[in-house]
Amino acid sequence: MEIVLIAGMWLDGSAWDDVVPELRDLGHRPIPLTLPGQGDGKAGASCGDRVAAVVAAVDAADGPVVVVGHSAACTLAWVAADARPEKVAHVALIGGMPNRDGDKYFGFFEPVDGVVPFPGWEPFEGPGSRRHVGRAEGDGGGWRDRRTRRRHAGSRQPDG
Repeated sequence: MEIVLIAGMWLDGSAWDDVVPELRDLGHRPIPLTLPGQGDGKAGASCGDRVAAVVAAVDAADGPVVVVGHSAACTLAWVAADARPEKVAHVALIGGMPNRDGDKYFGFFEPVDGVVPFPGWEPFEGPGSRRHVGRAEGDGGGWRDRRTRRRHAGSRQPDG
């Protein structure tokens, strides 16, 4: 089965790098997406641009797909399922839930100059975070390597 993987805000398709080989080993075809404005340099991308990218990935699949949304991208997964109910066999929501009708796509942080800049990793840390689970001595405690954190820290997100 084809599995469309959508990472949360400020993350690109590489967020799924550890998951992709596992899914392939199980006989699936993972499709990790890098959404417009999330690591591709398109700072002006809108929520509509992101929805269109997810729906395009669903449309490009050979058959029914599983759409996996992480964090804020749970909303995108749900919207894609609503847009293509005949193509989406299942939806998996990880660490988030779809927004209610009329809610902002990503309203957790205040926009600055029309975009929501990356706030740093601290707001996302806690006892269940990867920073605290399986942490190796001297690894800096981050859930990603330093290069990846720097790359995503520069990603800006559209308001709404």
